[in-house]
Amino acid sequence: MGLLGCDYLETVGTVFPEYRCKLSRQQLNSYTAQNICMTSRYADCADYKNSSGCFITTAVCLSMGKADDCEELIAMRLFRDKWLQNQPDGAELIEDYYRTAPAIVEKIDQQPDRKSIYATIYRKYILPCVECVKAEKFIDSKRVYVEMVNSMKEQYC
Repeated sequence: MGLLGCDYLETVGTVFPEYRCKLSRQQLNSYTAQNICMTSRYADCADYKNSSGCFITTAVCLSMGKADDCEELIAMRLFRDKWLQNQPDGAELIEDYYRTAPAIVEKIDQQPDRKSIYATIYRKYILPCVECVKAEKFIDSKRVYVEMVNSMKEQYC
């Protein structure tokens, strides 16, 4: 097994500072690491960020083995912090996301095909949103972002 998931967090602990495995390294075995820590079962493996759960983009990226500082997460955070929050409805959209996203991730994590679901979310919403941010097409990025949140709320809430 590569240095990912709980083993990586336990030994290095700097890539995903907001997630810490609840299990000690001695308690981990290859089954746990491969089937819990590496499969986006954040409720089983990680403490939730600020006790409010995991957010959709983070869950998607971590399920794909991407680091917390991957290009997608950095772009989405910049979009949120530098552009969206300064829009007339930005604070409301962000607050709604923070309120609903942890429950959405929890529902997805209960699905047997969660990796496939996360891969679809990545292709359909996150990648296009990130591409719009990189091209500084922030209105288009907002449209994709709102569509993602509304679709996920409709499907999982």
